[in-house]
Amino acid sequence: MRSVVTWFIDNPIAAKLFMVFILVSGLLTFPLLDKEFFPQIKIDTIKVSVNYPGAGPKEVEVHICKRIEEAVKQLGGIKEIRSSAIEGRGEVIIELKQGEDTQILLNDIKANVDAIDSFPPGAEPPSIVDQRWRNTMMRLQLSGKVSERDLKELAETMREDLAAFPSVAIAELHTPRDYELGIEISRDALLAYDITFDDVAQAIRSYSFNQPAGKIRDEAGDITMQARGQAYQAVDFEELPIRRHSDGAILRVSDVAEVVDGFVDTDIHSELDGRRSLEIWIINQNNPNILITSAAVRDYVEQQQSLLPDGVELSIWSDASISYQGRLDTLIYNGSSGLLLVFIVLLVFLRPSLAFWVCSGIAVAFMGAIWLLILTPVSLNIISMFSFIMILGIVVDDAIIVGESIYSQQEMTGDKRQGAINGTLSVMLPVWFAVMSTMIFFTPFFFIGERPEAATMATPVILALFFSLFESLLLLPSHIANTQQSLLARMDLVRLNPAIVSLRQQLSRLESVRLNIAGSIPRFASSHYKQTLLWTISYKRLTLLIFGFFFLFALASIRGGWLPFSFFPRVTSDYVTAEVVLPESSSFSQLMLIADHVEASAYRLKQEVNEKYQYELVKGVHVAAYGSKARVTVLLEDGNDRPVGSDVLARDLQRLIGDLPLVKDLNVGFTIFNLPKPIEFVIRSNDQQQLELFSTALSNKMAKVEGVYNIGTSLDSPSTEINFHLKPEAASLSVSLADAVSQVRRAFYGEQVQRIPRQREDVKVLVRYPKQDRSYEELLDEMYIATNLGAESAGRSQVPLSAVVDTVYSDGFKKIERLDLKRVARVSSDVHRGFNAGDIISSLEQGTIADLLIQYPDVDLKLAGEEQENIDFLSQVLFFTVLSMLGIFGVMAIMFRSYWQPLLVLTAVPFGFMGGIFGHLIVGVGLSMFSILGMMACAGVVVNDNVVLIDRINTLRRSGFSAKRAVLTGAIQRFRPIVLTSVTTFLGLTPILLETSVQAQFLIPMVSSLSFGVLFATFVTLLFVPALYLVGDDIQSRVRKRLQLQDPLTNT
Repeated sequence: MRSVVTWFIDNPIAAKLFMVFILVSGLLTFPLLDKEFFPQIKIDTIKVSVNYPGAGPKEVEVHICKRIEEAVKQLGGIKEIRSSAIEGRGEVIIELKQGEDTQILLNDIKANVDAIDSFPPGAEPPSIVDQRWRNTMMRLQLSGKVSERDLKELAETMREDLAAFPSVAIAELHTPRDYELGIEISRDALLAYDITFDDVAQAIRSYSFNQPAGKIRDEAGDITMQARGQAYQAVDFEELPIRRHSDGAILRVSDVAEVVDGFVDTDIHSELDGRRSLEIWIINQNNPNILITSAAVRDYVEQQQSLLPDGVELSIWSDASISYQGRLDTLIYNGSSGLLLVFIVLLVFLRPSLAFWVCSGIAVAFMGAIWLLILTPVSLNIISMFSFIMILGIVVDDAIIVGESIYSQQEMTGDKRQGAINGTLSVMLPVWFAVMSTMIFFTPFFFIGERPEAATMATPVILALFFSLFESLLLLPSHIANTQQSLLARMDLVRLNPAIVSLRQQLSRLESVRLNIAGSIPRFASSHYKQTLLWTISYKRLTLLIFGFFFLFALASIRGGWLPFSFFPRVTSDYVTAEVVLPESSSFSQLMLIADHVEASAYRLKQEVNEKYQYELVKGVHVAAYGSKARVTVLLEDGNDRPVGSDVLARDLQRLIGDLPLVKDLNVGFTIFNLPKPIEFVIRSNDQQQLELFSTALSNKMAKVEGVYNIGTSLDSPSTEINFHLKPEAASLSVSLADAVSQVRRAFYGEQVQRIPRQREDVKVLVRYPKQDRSYEELLDEMYIATNLGAESAGRSQVPLSAVVDTVYSDGFKKIERLDLKRVARVSSDVHRGFNAGDIISSLEQGTIADLLIQYPDVDLKLAGEEQENIDFLSQVLFFTVLSMLGIFGVMAIMFRSYWQPLLVLTAVPFGFMGGIFGHLIVGVGLSMFSILGMMACAGVVVNDNVVLIDRINTLRRSGFSAKRAVLTGAIQRFRPIVLTSVTTFLGLTPILLETSVQAQFLIPMVSSLSFGVLFATFVTLLFVPALYLVGDDIQSRVRKRLQLQDPLTNT
């Protein structure tokens, strides 16, 4: 290696060309990187869905879900099987184990599901898709006081326009109802004209169709024959004949039915500020560039303003590029501020030229990482951008150690070239192993959890460390060795005029001040630090006890609940959302009553807040209701300019909403990501009664626990269900149960007779009862059905439904959920501030849950929710931290040729964690996933100083120094590089630590861990490690003496 270092020092042009090449490559690659707000999440799930029109949830569960589950359960590589059965549809979600090949398993699942031959006749073919991450970049709102049809047509046109943009992968229209054409025949009309639904359906199929009829091959050419009788509009269907009477009169569809050309009978409501609205989602999946996409869509929205009909508005409801640009600006500003602080520190304590070249190494490391980043799956997002800021103070450490060593050697020898060679070689080994240890600690980031944040963070760090090592060991020595004379020295060589003389005097005074400040570190090390170090090594055991006390205090602060832990930090967004869930059996009118109340509360919040702050802080209110859920979204002003956080506004909205009757779950959120509730129990059983009783009992017990609120359960109360049982008399009328039920299904659900193609979608044509007749159950008592007696065509005899079947009322469910082949229910809750979810769960598990599991033996229970995510994450962190420490132990054992000294190096790791905990207490933020990742990153950094110190002590010991003298001398000699590396790391992160904008809040937990961890670990390196080194040396000496006394050969 000496020859390579020497070659670069003797060829400064090559070193500079290498540097320029890396810088230019990074700059050219930067525009080519994908740019998105958040890294793409890999979703290892496959969804199998089957439509079974008209079937109830129980029938869907038995005939659809269970059969799919049985078909796929024996396949390998499956982590979990979830299924849900609702009216007319069954879905099975198959979650894969981490690392499984999705495409192979997708093919296996398709083969097994396609082989199922026991699906019921009315079921549609299964749809099997690989679910993928969809990055929603923007959401547009089209609203106005116009008809539903006009609004949908306009929205569809805009969706097609936007989908054609090269920068837009998908444009989706949200919350529109599908078109539907209904042939609605009343019960009275069927009886009056003595017809059945079958008669009408058959007539439509017979007269409304297009069909090729072959070709006539004439000498002049082929002539195609085609039947074109397809009806497309309501008026076309009205003219279709049903029956011709003996007198020649024709009974047409319009005579017996009303043709309604409208929308499917689905309950959907969407309004923006009181106007009917539809949403257009802009989604990108491959090679996203959020800035280009946003600019293109914004231009389109601006162009459409003058083309919109009166009363219609097109607005941008959300744009991820604003947050992306805001966070980018925050990171660039704080990164530049941190770089400036690092440069000032190095400028003061090292030579200006040395400070310049050390800081230039940061640019080389960053541009090199960006250059190779394009070869990885990592995009330029808020996580990867933060990684570059995080390593600002890390990548400079190696350059500081090498630069300071060269600086010291050049001062000693007076020879720039030889000083550069000797200085580099003297620290090459510890620098090499220090970088290796940091990389080892970052490597587990690729394997922690299933989310992409950790791997996204680690990739730029490892790439930057690689280029930092290359720059500090090969390029930096060449730059320093071949630096020209200082400006002051060159001024001495020229004839000076008075102006230059004055400038030189001022520069000399500044240089004197700088040298005086720079000398303060060696003076401090030789005086104050030396005295402190002498005390610590004189009272070694007391020193160890003091540091041990602080470590235990840090652990106690977590256990005592002073630092709450949440898996994902509560990063405030530009929205406040209130989501209400009612029991599945609730009517849509009940849901709308609740939604109206929440909407009114949101408008009261808007009025209060805007009046208080005297401007439009709350910009709009959007309401969406569907099925049994309602969601009210309050749009706020951009986060950087708000005088109040969305978390405060969320609490105000919760207060205004108050208690809601009949509500199954209420969740008022304010974060950029939907977070699970802190406490969630997953309850499984094949016994529905035990599942219900267990869930109810657990919910009631949780309601009595202090600190627990918003208790919700996924299990609804049973709703009324009507079952049909065939009467014995039905046989004499030639009516089977299938005949009776199929006719009931046609009347109330409808029989699909055709799908007619229109411009953008296929429209179902259904024959059924009018809506008013389908809305009350008493019609069943009045309904007549056709028998198989009588004439073969028209005029078949009809009898009351009650003559052939008994109607029995029973309890049923609107939705049935299953997990791993059993029915499942979930009981969840929120936890008030100041209460620990883990303690509450432990208390429940030891008392209530243990008793319930004995009482209900067919039930099994497991923990889910945020607390379970915490447990899984922390267990993985612990495993990989131990694994990393074992790896570093092996590397250091090779370097130091000792089993004891690597343990000295690793003592920095737990104390780095301690510093991170103290940092959170000082800053006043809670622990989160990013906090732990920051501590792991800190662990990889803090060992570096220990390596440098112990390597120097070993060098002095080999030259004949005693242990105490080597420790004292080595610590003083390495005081400056250790302090400078720690200070530059801390100062590089300080601007983000002090940042108050919303855009930076999710970064602060990690910055607190890393910055304070490094700072506190510096005291460990300078005070604790020397004391521990001597304690270990004392122990080794005693062991050697005992072995010598026990060995008679040694004594002789």
